[in-house]
Amino acid sequence: MSIAAVLDPRCKMKALEFCFPKLYSSEKVEREISFVRKSWHELYSEYALMYNDEGESRGQMQGGSSQGQSSSNVGISRGWSQYAAFLESVQSVQPQKSELDMYLEESCYSFTKDNKIEKEFDVLEWWRVNSVKYKILSFMARDILAIPITAVASEATFSVGS
Repeated sequence: MSIAAVLDPRCKMKALEFCFPKLYSSEKVEREISFVRKSWHELYSEYALMYNDEGESRGQMQGGSSQGQSSSNVGISRGWSQYAAFLESVQSVQPQKSELDMYLEESCYSFTKDNKIEKEFDVLEWWRVNSVKYKILSFMARDILAIPITAVASEATFSVGS
């Protein structure tokens, strides 16, 4: 449930920071939040690896069959490769933040619209609209939010019979 709560852009980790003190003793709160944060980073790493590998293999397949390239195009691409290697050697690159870090650092989506609590909010639609900005997280949202909370029919839950 915690993983799904973080996928709600109105909640993110703030929901856990609000709820966990009500659920756990004060000495367990930080440990539980750290556990969820660690789980999120592990899950994100798996998805990033899966979808980055898929994108790279697609790019190799599309760009790999270039037998008909002229010698001038090969020379140009070799020149760009040499330039790219030069840039890597002279520029110090700051580590990039992951989509997950950027998502969690942004403020939560507002619950209110025109000073009224917005009751109609579609989380899946939000992820569809923001899939360009958060490519990997949108795949995660699609997979995780599609899991039903319970597989037991509501009638069976309240049945006093067998």
